[in-house]
Amino acid sequence: MKKIIFLLVLIALKTSCSIAPKKYHRENQVLSTYLKEMKLENIPSKFEYLILIPSFHCEGCVLKSFQYLAQMIDENTKSKICIIGASNVVFPNYIKQRIKVYKDKRNILDSYQLDLESFSIFKMKEENIVDIKFFNSENLLELEEFDFTI
Repeated sequence: MKKIIFLLVLIALKTSCSIAPKKYHRENQVLSTYLKEMKLENIPSKFEYLILIPSFHCEGCVLKSFQYLAQMIDENTKSKICIIGASNVVFPNYIKQRIKVYKDKRNILDSYQLDLESFSIFKMKEENIVDIKFFNSENLLELEEFDFTI
């Protein structure tokens, strides 16, 4: 009898775990649609970190974020990071020379329902978002502590 109860509990747990929604299910769908529209659908499979910068952003925050980022990345991490910025984002040469950068020239990102801050980092694994960190004027110093490892 105990074996039957144990087996039923295991089946119930397995079923509940398999139908539980992913943490970032909606964000994954929106990001996938956006990247398809941008003709960049292979981005999640190539990079472990995707940084998105919308057209409405704090210019000083983005510039400071680029400075922090340039200090943090090395030969091992630079190939893991990709940035997509709105048409009004100015990418310094020291970023463009070290990290793959794309311009959203038509600001398509702004039309999607992704909650973004000035500098949003999406941690990707197996083509899905596993974590999102938002940086703006209030928490920008936390970017110095960000760990670009999976």
